[in-house]
Amino acid sequence: MKLITHILALALALTSAAFAKDEKEIAFAKCPAAVQAALTREAQAAAGTVGKVEHEVKDGAELYDAKITKPDGSKLTVKLSPDGRVLERKEKKAK
Repeated sequence: MKLITHILALALALTSAAFAKDEKEIAFAKCPAAVQAALTREAQAAAGTVGKVEHEVKDGAELYDAKITKPDGSKLTVKLSPDGRVLERKEKKAK
């Protein structure tokens, strides 16, 4: 019985590690060209500037998460796929 418990615990730990969220900040210039182009378009449309960009691997999927600051101080968060497709936009108003 203890052996089965240990095997199940090990399987759960390995599964959790495989689907964990891994993210790190990267330079805009290190992003794929399609991501750079999409972020440039998003920033221009918002009349803002691209700030922090993070590369994420979540549940095996590769994503880019960027912050764009608008002139009024509000923030736009954009999630993109590696091919530059915008997956999500969230806006946070300035305080």
